[in-house]
Amino acid sequence: MNSRRLFLISVFAVADVAATASGCDKAVAPASTKGSAEVTKPTTTPVAVEKMAPPDASAERVSPAGALDFELVEKVGSYTLRDKAYEATFQSTPKVQPQDQSTAGGIKLHGLMAIASIGETEAYGLIVLPIPRNVPYDIPKGLHEARDGMFKAMGATMTSDKDFDVGGLAGRQAIGKASLQGNDMRIEVRLAFDKPHNTMVGLMALTKSENLDAEVGGFLKSFAVKPGDAPPAGDGTK
Repeated sequence: MNSRRLFLISVFAVADVAATASGCDKAVAPASTKGSAEVTKPTTTPVAVEKMAPPDASAERVSPAGALDFELVEKVGSYTLRDKAYEATFQSTPKVQPQDQSTAGGIKLHGLMAIASIGETEAYGLIVLPIPRNVPYDIPKGLHEARDGMFKAMGATMTSDKDFDVGGLAGRQAIGKASLQGNDMRIEVRLAFDKPHNTMVGLMALTKSENLDAEVGGFLKSFAVKPGDAPPAGDGTK
């Protein structure tokens, strides 16, 4: 359920309660007590209400993410997607799914895409695409094609493209604009190739404002590259 629909349901629910309550405001003449027996008011015994303990902010639930060897770590107010090589933290629940591609030579590449939504139009996410070491890969060309593919898919116009640090990796930052569902949107794509892990990584943000809010900005800053083993890219034959 999107936020707008949930808001409308809440408004109608409150209006309905208010209307019901307003129907009880009319004064009602008390009934005559002549000739009636004395009525004894029932006694009530207070019921003890057990207070619920607040959720433990340090508690976490770990589950397979559903793509590559990543896992999703859920805590109060955060969702961290991680494996031995990468880590990024979302504040909204991300939808994680395999992102498989085929090269011009017919070799299958197995990757991951994780997207979190804010409201009806804003979103941010992560792409991880391991490249089998026996597969030739032109890094500059690959990054440019990935960038252009994302902008084309969203019908966006690029306004800037420059060198950028992506979680400690030398990469690129491209910013553009697009009109989606009648809204003027800002699109930011950060891409880099992690040579030690032989993996292309990408961060994306789709927002209404030029200034990134705390949730999106926090996600972009949270992306980290670790010295652990790379995601299993295989040899491209499976």
